[in-house]
Parts: sequence; C-alpha cells; structure tokens
Amino acid sequence: MKLPENELPQYPRRASTTVAPQSAKRIKILKEWREKRAKKLGFDPSLICTNAQIKALALADLNKLKQMEKIEGIRLWQKKLFGKELHELLISKV
Repeated sequence: MKLPENELPQYPRRASTTVAPQSAKRIKILKEWREKRAKKLGFDPSLICTNAQIKALALADLNKLKQMEKIEGIRLWQKKLFGKELHELLISKV
C-alpha cells in the first residue's frame, strides 16, 4: 500500500485485434441476441455468453452445427442450451 503508483505492478493487457466487417456484424448480432436472451431469463448477459465467447463464435465458420464443438471457450452447457439457436441465428442473419 505504500508503493508509489509508478512502482505498482501492471496487469499485462492483450493487444486488441481488429475484426473484418462481416465478423463485426456477427458480433453485433450476437450481442443483441445475448441481451434479449438474458433479459428473458433474468440473468446478467455475461452469464449467457462472455464477450470473448461472442468473438470466438463470430470468427468461427459455423456452416454446420457440429462445428461449434471445435470452438474453444464455449462450455458444454452453452452448446446444449443455445447451440442450435445460435447456429440458426448466424446462418440466417449473415
């Protein structure tokens, strides 16, 4: 607590990456879905799907539902509860 601010350890930040316009559109669609779904279920949106998970979904090639199995960071319960819904959303909107 006595250290000056300039001597405090700093948390390493990851460099932000830019996404293609198509992926940015998918991210927006997924975030809107998450907000609606969270409101309907009475949950905080981050409990439904984190921003990192949304980005992973947006960048993935989800032509077939089974391809969701390969996405790291998406939990089994999320795949079971929301997998088909997310797949249909991304296929129909993009």
